Amino acid sequence: MVDGMASGTGVRDAVAGGYLTLTTLPLTPSLLADIEQWRSHYRKAHHVGFIDNQVVTLLDADGLELAERLASELPGTKVGYFSDARAKVIQHPI
Repeated sequence: MVDGMASGTGVRDAVAGGYLTLTTLPLTPSLLADIEQWRSHYRKAHHVGFIDNQVVTLLDADGLELAERLASELPGTKVGYFSDARAKVIQHPI
């Protein structure tokens, strides 16, 4: 589950619980970098209280895209997206 929680890694195990150490997963350097960049933007929005709905919508769109990329790099794995800002799972389209 792609998840922007400020204290997380950006990806958590929705079944067993807990955040995953991304470097232990077989992910491309490009995806790892994009997840880290997205987390940085998410943290900034979190620290101001998610006051800009337009920013949250863009973060959610990016998070959904990251979830799709994660699923393509981890075939056979169910991947979803959780919007920490909206406190719910979001499916396409947002």
